[in-house]
Amino acid sequence: MPNIFWYLMLVIIIMPVFAAAIKKEPYILLCLWLFNSGLSYMFELVVLVIFKGYQYKPGFFQDPFEDSIFGSIFSQGISVPLAAAIAAIYKVKLPGILFISFMLASVEELFLSIGIYEHYWWKSFYTMILLPMLFYLSKCWHLLLQRNSRLTFAITLYFGISTLSISATWLATAIHPFFQFHLGIFQEQNRDHTLGNALYCILSGVIYTMIPFSESIQKRLLAFGFLILADVLLILNGIILLNTLIDYLSLFVIHFIMLTMAFIIKSVFVKIADVYVFRNHLSR
Repeated sequence: MPNIFWYLMLVIIIMPVFAAAIKKEPYILLCLWLFNSGLSYMFELVVLVIFKGYQYKPGFFQDPFEDSIFGSIFSQGISVPLAAAIAAIYKVKLPGILFISFMLASVEELFLSIGIYEHYWWKSFYTMILLPMLFYLSKCWHLLLQRNSRLTFAITLYFGISTLSISATWLATAIHPFFQFHLGIFQEQNRDHTLGNALYCILSGVIYTMIPFSESIQKRLLAFGFLILADVLLILNGIILLNTLIDYLSLFVIHFIMLTMAFIIKSVFVKIADVYVFRNHLSR
């Protein structure tokens, strides 16, 4: 059985529950998923990329590090954050959260036993401790989203757009390296690029979040201009490596796509606000 089969099963198994949950609270579920994914990606950046606590082995890419990052998308980008979002939607109590955490940790042990995942210094026990924390944060964020706070929406957008940006740019450059980051921190070029790409997306996410929330066209243009200027400076200092002018234009396209996604996500917040204002009106 190919390794990738087991990683796909992580997603397939949760899909029926996801389909039911999205009918219950579609806009909240989307926002929670993106928020949880952002938290998981920040965690993965530290534990997997910087300190190499473990390694995923889906067997999709030839390079072991690229393959590991691809595997993390199934776990930290989809399955775990989606499970936490669904649990929040259905208001799962502590015993249920502990049971789900135990099941996810058991999947980790299964992957270890069949050789499609490997621990270096990480332990499954750590997973059992940290998962309930994520589920609790997801539950709290679910409540905050219902209060229609501009700050809550802005933070959600930031984590969501950072998640989408990291995933999209990493996958695109893994398939076709039209640009590469060179920080000079790690000897492994793919690891160095992954760290640089993640940091770039995390910082760009601030601009992607500011622009939709700004009411001034001048401020939006100024923020976008700052983003382009930052790209030029990174290129001139050899941190972003490009081969052709088309490669540079690809960065511009990425910014355009991410900003479009940011405006779409913000429109989802409007839907959430409308739903809960209406519910509060009916409850009076």
